[in-house]
Amino acid sequence: MRNYANKYRPNDFGTVVGQDNIVKILQQQIKEGNIKNGYLFTGPAGTGKTTTARILSKRINDNKGGIVEIDAASNNGVENIRNLIENAKFKSIDTKYKIYIIDEVHMLSIGAFNALLKILEEPPSHVVFIACTTDPQKIPATIMSRLQRFDFKRVSLLKLCNHLKNIAQLEKLKVSDEAIKYMAYYSGGGVRDAVSNLDLCASYSNNIDVALVLKVMGKKSTSHYIRFISDIVSNKQRALDCIDELYADGVNLKQYMKDVCNVLVQKQVLELGGEVDLLTIEDVSQMPEGDYTGMISSLLQLLNFIKFESEYKYIIQGWVITHDWAK
Repeated sequence: MRNYANKYRPNDFGTVVGQDNIVKILQQQIKEGNIKNGYLFTGPAGTGKTTTARILSKRINDNKGGIVEIDAASNNGVENIRNLIENAKFKSIDTKYKIYIIDEVHMLSIGAFNALLKILEEPPSHVVFIACTTDPQKIPATIMSRLQRFDFKRVSLLKLCNHLKNIAQLEKLKVSDEAIKYMAYYSGGGVRDAVSNLDLCASYSNNIDVALVLKVMGKKSTSHYIRFISDIVSNKQRALDCIDELYADGVNLKQYMKDVCNVLVQKQVLELGGEVDLLTIEDVSQMPEGDYTGMISSLLQLLNFIKFESEYKYIIQGWVITHDWAK
């Protein structure tokens, strides 16, 4: 069974994507023998936190083992941490360090955090803790202050595209540049999700174009969103018909309207001289004059209103009917 995310998961610092500053610091610490007793890797999902923790662990122990991984989502109680602490007291026979990678550390209970704090206050010299989380704000300040923190960034669209192109070449896939761009964009800056998007599309065909990517991911093209937004301004009936068609096709209308809002924001950013990922000046030129700033504000309110609604097609259509964005 093919699994690109596992197959192309980095196994050394040189293959970690988009976290150059973090990699440089960790490599320097290893070179100087300046290993910390506690690390905290934070950042969005799929940006390489756990992967980097594994690579760091292997480098610290010269690939000889001594690494224990704990999923705090399912091992979050006081007893779990007490057992860990008891085990950590004893030195490893064949490695310099005992290394504990605690994934999703924010899921630990208050009692578990208190137990962990005791060993972090006076850690044995042979123990290294590497905590990974997407939610650092849920970690007590007393724990945070005893860990060296590294914030993993969302990976740029360009780096994600280059990474996907390399994998596509290795897998002998024929993928258009535009298809690569959409797969990277809809990963939200996460390497794992970008690679998984490629994997999913490749399960349909070795010849991947934009149409296939959009179909597989349940998205629409930029031109589709531009046409819908333009219709909201100048042809409400066609906009209403579009919503009917999307609903009949089983499209998630909440997500669709979020995507519409995203395109609108990119339009405004572009016109203010900023850089965006999908839209171009040529795209924007196709849109009629309209109060798009007001549309964004109103659309954000709509999205908040329908957040917990189960039936909202007519609410969205009502929003289209009752607002006039023409200038």
